[in-house]
Amino acid sequence: MKALRFLRRYGREERGTAALEYVFWLAALSAPIFGAADIGYYGYQVIQTHNAAQMAVQAAFAACSSTTQFPATKDCGSKGVNLNTAIANGEHSSSLGSTVTMNTGSEEFMCVDSTGKLKDVSAKDGVIATTTSGGVTDVDTAGNDTAATFPSPANCSTINPGSTVEPGDYVFLTVQHTFHPLFKGFSVVNLLGGSAVTITQTDYTRLE
Repeated sequence: MKALRFLRRYGREERGTAALEYVFWLAALSAPIFGAADIGYYGYQVIQTHNAAQMAVQAAFAACSSTTQFPATKDCGSKGVNLNTAIANGEHSSSLGSTVTMNTGSEEFMCVDSTGKLKDVSAKDGVIATTTSGGVTDVDTAGNDTAATFPSPANCSTINPGSTVEPGDYVFLTVQHTFHPLFKGFSVVNLLGGSAVTITQTDYTRLE
């Protein structure tokens, strides 16, 4: 009888009902809240990776824009060592630091065609060297670039017949960063892109 009375009294108990409802709603809302935070954090890392690419090409311009340093992959320091060091410093200057690395880089002599598009006129594109350390590939700060070769003739006549305009010297860089979610178990980005999501951004600058 005592047990029966206890059960009846327990069934009429209303204290703690609000807390129980709160727990249910919190569980239901956790996934979308954490998912929204994850997407926002991913967007932030995309912006910072793009910023790193911009900083890298700006650093390349600051270090190698003198006419005595063309092609930069040959003459901006021995075998491009000053060019590569500037790129490394630039790409690592965002809030993501050294987790942003250069995937590929090149130096190309370009002309603008009649439609306003850049066209490659290099006899041979320069390759900005990379090196791998601890499983991570990044720009080789020791130089070792493959030099770009000036076009012949040294003008834009192959793109715009009769043109005497000199081609521009451009550096193209692609950098990358691996996305790390705030809440791995609730990561919408990782759910859609797999366990490792690589953010890739490309930028370029004209050295001369």
